Amino acid sequence: MKKVRKGFGFNSTIVDVEEAKDKKSKTTGAIECADCGDIFYTKDIDTKNSAMSCSCKNIRITLGKFYAPSPGRSEHYILLHCIRSKTKIYSVIKETLEPVQPYKEY
Repeated sequence: MKKVRKGFGFNSTIVDVEEAKDKKSKTTGAIECADCGDIFYTKDIDTKNSAMSCSCKNIRITLGKFYAPSPGRSEHYILLHCIRSKTKIYSVIKETLEPVQPYKEY
């Protein structure tokens, strides 16, 4: 049985791969353009629609491929290119698309 690490740092644990894949997240990421206000949700980004940009062309989103041995929980990572201004990145609840907590500027 293959194992995978769940969590980060000292709080991480080793679990079975199937157990890690069965857990579904209740949140997803939101990427919002500061210029035009377009919002992209990470749950909607996959290999079929991996190249996209906002209406003002400030944000470009593509996918990169992990070159790591299997098994893994994901095969791709999101590349975010910002041309003019910073983006807002925050978590939202999948069902309602409401922010988990108010956005904080860092």
